[in-house]
Amino acid sequence: DYNKAIELNPTFADAYFSRGEVYYDQSELDKALTDYNKAIELNPTFANAYYSRGIVYYDQSKLDKALTDYNKTIELNPEEWRAYYSRGIVYYDQSELDKALTDYNKAIELNPLWGQIYYWRGLTFQQIGDAAKAEADYAKAKELGYEPE
Repeated sequence: DYNKAIELNPTFADAYFSRGEVYYDQSELDKALTDYNKAIELNPTFANAYYSRGIVYYDQSKLDKALTDYNKTIELNPEEWRAYYSRGIVYYDQSELDKALTDYNKAIELNPLWGQIYYWRGLTFQQIGDAAKAEADYAKAKELGYEPE
């Protein structure tokens, strides 16, 4: 029980982070944000807390704040493929397609078996008019088990 862990040790950043993840899964974004903020306050090098807070900001359409947190995640953990992937989506949403491609390529380099990255890179290729690369990425995404809903 994360509440009990926090009660017993109010400076335990991991407990706030984990409770924040539970709140996020329950779509309680404000509570998740509060716990991620506390985890970061207690441990300013907690890369996963920045990443998760970035996801909340993205869900709240606060793209600049999401971008800041994804950048911080990458600064703290340059091997965190999810941060490149998520930052790529923000860049895509902001029509910065070259930056999106760069981030998707890095995410694929770090985790070549996650189909969703290929799908988003395919969308980006489609936006810039490269149908052949888009189709190849859509096929790769499907091969890896990802098909959009």
